[in-house]
Amino acid sequence: MTAAPGRTVVTPLAGGLDPACGLTAVARSAALGAPGPFSPLPDGGAWLAANGRLLRVDPDGVLRAVRAPLPGTALALVTTPDGGLVVATRQELWAVPPNVPLEDLPPTRSDCVPDPPPSGPPAGLVPITNTGTDRLGVPLGVDGRWASSTRDGRISTVSADGRTRVPLGVRQDALPGPVWPDGAGGVWWLEGATPVHARQARPEARLPPVPLPAERLTLIPDLGDRPPLVATPDGAYQIDGTRVVDGPVTGGVVRSDGRGWLLAASRVIALDDGRVLGPVIDGSGPAAPVPVQLAKGVPPAHLVLGDASLGLDAQGRAAVLADGVVLAITTDGAVRPVAQDPRLTALTTVEGGLVQRGDNGALLRVDLP
Repeated sequence: MTAAPGRTVVTPLAGGLDPACGLTAVARSAALGAPGPFSPLPDGGAWLAANGRLLRVDPDGVLRAVRAPLPGTALALVTTPDGGLVVATRQELWAVPPNVPLEDLPPTRSDCVPDPPPSGPPAGLVPITNTGTDRLGVPLGVDGRWASSTRDGRISTVSADGRTRVPLGVRQDALPGPVWPDGAGGVWWLEGATPVHARQARPEARLPPVPLPAERLTLIPDLGDRPPLVATPDGAYQIDGTRVVDGPVTGGVVRSDGRGWLLAASRVIALDDGRVLGPVIDGSGPAAPVPVQLAKGVPPAHLVLGDASLGLDAQGRAAVLADGVVLAITTDGAVRPVAQDPRLTALTTVEGGLVQRGDNGALLRVDLP
């Protein structure tokens, strides 16, 4: 890692994105799976534990493996002054001598894409406000409006400069749970299984409880000022409990005109006025990070998304963030990558576009090409 004015340049030591690479002699190409412990060596190399193996990266970038298997899951590695290693497992400590026999790993496969090229330009991240230490601090609009909650459950909208507060209602459970914008300046929240709608100068409206387990419910923001859909690990439902889509449903959004999209497992399902149109991203591609799939020619409509978030951008497109890549979905179902940015962590739908939470209460508007 080297520092330059205004930025830090990080040079990877080992590990690539493509799981098809497996363990390979080129350390920066190797698929190392879930992160494990590592310990640096004085010569610039390192010991690391990955894929059930004890590995050593030499200063020239060559990866080799200890022939003997690990005696258990490695919890920590400590380099000794002579270049050896101490491996801590849950039950014991094991010493590895500096001259332990190492075996060569195979060369990089021709179908390995450990470091795919960017799929699009960076996104624009524009600070719009800071919610400070507010116990709720949920963004509501790209103009910087956000929802605040007091300890007794009173919820208000706050202007970007913090000077204007508009009371909306009171949560009867007084919990700092999430709220969702309704597209018309109000918000929805859940009190157990009871959906509550709150708007300025009106008493909050409590609907009948959703006939589903309360602890598994979230709401899908509907920017058309309609009752939102309910998302659960089993599917998406209307407020009355009518199933719309089989699950697990982890996110989604409905536009003001009734067009909507849901994240269901590794797919994105399109809706129109609550009617299912079908998948626009069907999850039929290979299991790999999205940048790797795109580099290997997988059509965007067939990508496997894995951990993803979905929102509605300022142009009215559904925007799916997965593995740092943003995929835009138009109303006619076309899907294409429009941005790639490691700073993006999750997309939140607000009135007028997308917002991402930053550090220490900062809210950032996400501008897409």
